[in-house]
Amino acid sequence: MLLEIRVIVEAPQIVNAINNLAKAINKDKVNIDVVSEIIDTSSSVEDTSNVKMPKYTVNQIMEEGAKLMDDGKANELIQLLKSFGIQAVVNLKPEQINTFAEEMKKLGAKL
Repeated sequence: MLLEIRVIVEAPQIVNAINNLAKAINKDKVNIDVVSEIIDTSSSVEDTSNVKMPKYTVNQIMEEGAKLMDDGKANELIQLLKSFGIQAVVNLKPEQINTFAEEMKKLGAKL
């Protein structure tokens, strides 16, 4: 019976530790082939340097939303939520908060 296990290690400094552990477990029956390969992962890391932090909190938006509803703008708020693909302010993604707040200002919110 042949059992083959492949492990991709992205931390080259632990390759020797893995080899030593495998040898210590069963010195005579473990055949270890290590292929060292440097993988450039820098391109797969999401660049968040251009993401702006929200100027407003969800609580601030909810408070102003309540005031707009009191002013009879419930339908406009519902349409705004729908335009963002959400049913409630708490479902806003952080990168959507500023834009949502700006749209609320157009309805009369004082943010």
